Amino acid sequence: MRALLVDTTHPILEDGLAALGYTLDRCYGVPLAELPLADATGLVLRGLGLRVLAHDAYRSGFEGEASLAQIQAECDVISFHLPLSPETKGYADARFWAECARQPWVINTSRGNILPLSDAWNALQSGQIRGLGLDVVDLEAANLEGLTARPAFWDAMLQHPNVLITPHIAGWSTQAFARMAQILVDRVAGIA
Repeated sequence: MRALLVDTTHPILEDGLAALGYTLDRCYGVPLAELPLADATGLVLRGLGLRVLAHDAYRSGFEGEASLAQIQAECDVISFHLPLSPETKGYADARFWAECARQPWVINTSRGNILPLSDAWNALQSGQIRGLGLDVVDLEAANLEGLTARPAFWDAMLQHPNVLITPHIAGWSTQAFARMAQILVDRVAGIA
């Protein structure tokens, strides 16, 4: 996993957060993974003049490297971009949120099972996190056509002012489809 720590002294962030009615102390952070999206996100944030720190369990020696403990201590935003594996399933559970010191905003655009929704909801209700931005949830059906269940807190969560859930569309763009097609062509060509 990779994490980004960004300084909030950038006027764009300060103005945007102020417009939402929020103020943060010193830093604005985002944890990410070892996927190209994480690298691109870091590049964009650096391009805005933001300070970026990162954590990756499998790489070292990269710009802004930090420990996961440092990320949990200093990040105000945590964004997951992890592949689903036995190691990452349930990664952002109740214990993870309890170890975060700055009540982070949480974004998950990777896989729903990375972040147990009930743990995230409980963390939001208890004040351990500030809000949720989810493109994926652990309740999605395997075919991605609907939810397997709706927990008792589902309607309350949808109405919460600090929760935004989108219908698993983060990767639906012309560029993403072109890239997926190229990967498929490359894989088929490799088999032939």
